Amino acid sequence: MKHYYWILIVMLLLVACGTPATPTAPVDSPLGTPARGDSPLSPPDSPAQQRAVDALTPLVAAQLGIAPEALRIVEMEQVTWSDASLGCPQPDHMYADVLTPGWHVVYEDAEGHSYNVHTGEDLENFVICDVPAPDSRAPEAEPGQGNPAVEAALNLLIRTLDAPRDELEVLSSEAREWPDTCLGCPGVEEMCAMVITPGYRIEIMYEGIEHVVHTDATGRSARLCGTLR
Repeated sequence: MKHYYWILIVMLLLVACGTPATPTAPVDSPLGTPARGDSPLSPPDSPAQQRAVDALTPLVAAQLGIAPEALRIVEMEQVTWSDASLGCPQPDHMYADVLTPGWHVVYEDAEGHSYNVHTGEDLENFVICDVPAPDSRAPEAEPGQGNPAVEAALNLLIRTLDAPRDELEVLSSEAREWPDTCLGCPGVEEMCAMVITPGYRIEIMYEGIEHVVHTDATGRSARLCGTLR
């Protein structure tokens, strides 16, 4: 009897020792959502994030007036905004008080300027919430003294008015911070990203009329915004 007892104990021990432990599979967070404080994403660490980046980056670049290749991701996370303002309410706007899922993405351009982008679940619904650092503001410059913004304003009038260059007189060039990517001079029904944009207000005289041109800091974007008589 004791013989069978010991055989039974040995068999139980063999079964117990021969059963491998089942590893616990890692649990991914929904849609690859990174926790706040994770390292910057480069590249995005999930297919959902990659799809969001592929769809959003060209839209943001178009609003900023730069090439998509000039933007890189510094930070990205999935969030739920407390209302339809996407966490970036604008003055004199009313927003539905409804939880709005979306993304928070921080981009950086080739010049080191960063842009906080808040989106809804529909990535075409986004806003750029950003205030450039003081050192990114447009520097003061004398009219016509090698300022690319002044050159851009002159070239705009040459094309728009078919004006000879030697008949254009630059009267003033003031550094400004425009309230949006339309340089404070939106077209009819034009959508503008509400992001502070450093640039210049330039006045140029042609045939006795003062023309006002708004530009960005680099001269890549210029708009004829009116005349002064």
